[in-house]
Amino acid sequence: MKSRLWVLTAIIAAWFVGLSLRLYSLQVVDHDHYEQRARRQQRSELTLTPPRGTIFDARGRELALSIETRSVAADPSMIADSTLAASLLAEVLPGDRASIAKALSRRDRSFVWVARQLPANQVEAVRALDIEGISFPKESKRAYPLGRLAGSVLGFMGVDPTGLAGLELAYDERVAGRAVKRPVLRDARAGRMLYRSFEFEQAEPGDDLFLTIDSSIQHVAERELAAAIEERGATGGSVVMLDPRSGAVLAMASYPGFDPNDYAKAPATQRKNIPVQNLFEPGSTFKLITAAAALEANVDPLDRFDCGNGEIVFRGKRIRDHARFDDLSFSEVIAYSSNVGAIQLGLRVGEEKLYERIRAFGFGSKTGIDLNGESAGLVHPVEEWNKRALDNFKLSGLTLPA
Repeated sequence: MKSRLWVLTAIIAAWFVGLSLRLYSLQVVDHDHYEQRARRQQRSELTLTPPRGTIFDARGRELALSIETRSVAADPSMIADSTLAASLLAEVLPGDRASIAKALSRRDRSFVWVARQLPANQVEAVRALDIEGISFPKESKRAYPLGRLAGSVLGFMGVDPTGLAGLELAYDERVAGRAVKRPVLRDARAGRMLYRSFEFEQAEPGDDLFLTIDSSIQHVAERELAAAIEERGATGGSVVMLDPRSGAVLAMASYPGFDPNDYAKAPATQRKNIPVQNLFEPGSTFKLITAAAALEANVDPLDRFDCGNGEIVFRGKRIRDHARFDDLSFSEVIAYSSNVGAIQLGLRVGEEKLYERIRAFGFGSKTGIDLNGESAGLVHPVEEWNKRALDNFKLSGLTLPA
């Protein structure tokens, strides 16, 4: 009997010692490890993204605004059967089953995105599945109420609140506002609660942006551009309309353009802002620059130039006019858009001075327009003009080689 009592006492003592050692390990040796795990499970941060500023046209019409939408997120640790959940979700959500299953399999994460910025009918379809561990956080989605209008100017945004092109990118920092992180507590069912004793800042809404573009003028520009391209069978084109008094951009159109509400369906070449990003030869319009340089060089508007009956051989290249002109005054060279006369004007000015005037007008330099990806253009230095005689004097006396 006594031996049994000793055995029982020894077992109880061993159990007590083992329990004490385990408690010591948990509370002392591994205290920091388990405290960090508890913090990760019980406390997290919630990023609060403020509403993005609205973009208005010159008359106060909304061109881009933010609307509230819902997304689908998950806590993988709370989903009992991730394979089954992925199959159910794939039936009602965009994307393939494999990508959804991969997200739900992240057991080391307490929050993963499943699908972002969904229409109301898809959100309700997911709610009806009643899957534990699925949540529906609010998000802000960018909308462009006028569709394709000025799409290449406005640009677009990705799923995350960051501008990716156009004015959305150029003014992203100002329009986006300032997001903040708020500490939150999670209950046993993964619900989130703001904890009042935590100190946090308030998110700052983004600034609104008011453009010089007039949506009515923009509509006319895009309509007429599309009609002209269709009539001539061209593949693309652009139009820029400026206020002659201030230089403000009233319309800037690119064809074929795209709808920023669904930008992913348009190839990158279609999303380009052609007037800003592309190089082009100005052609006969450049004769005005040659004429301005001639006036600066004190060439008299009444001076006359031999136009060679409509053709000239210049540095081994034969250049012709659109009509036979024998003798034209300075003013008539511009009025009749004579190629030969423009070359004669350029020669009268001289290459060095002509180059100086071209650069003084801003050719070969960026304008500084508040749009990303602007091309500076291409103006070859004077020492290369002998090699590029036809390029530099083609059609206009001088052009910008593309």
